[in-house]
Amino acid sequence: MSVVMPNWLNAATATGATAALEVTGATSFGLQVSTTGSPSDVQVHLEASINGTNWTSIATVQTPGGGMDFVTGRATRYIRANLTFLVGGSSPTVTASVVAA
Repeated sequence: MSVVMPNWLNAATATGATAALEVTGATSFGLQVSTTGSPSDVQVHLEASINGTNWTSIATVQTPGGGMDFVTGRATRYIRANLTFLVGGSSPTVTASVVAA
């Protein structure tokens, strides 16, 4: 199984999580984050859940300019991207893409 979610968070301007995506069978995940508007701090988590209710972070990008994080060997049923922190800049936006395989 392979799933790619380009621009899952698409120019987000406020904190919050995407809808859950079922990825049963995937054990490797990547999170890529980019920003506009020069925010002074950004934090995006890739979160996993086996029941769709209780979530835990499995990958994190915390940098004003964006970046990438990867995790392997983690089986889960659901994932979501969660923008938990966005501060500073001039009308900053955050875009996050995810791959699961």
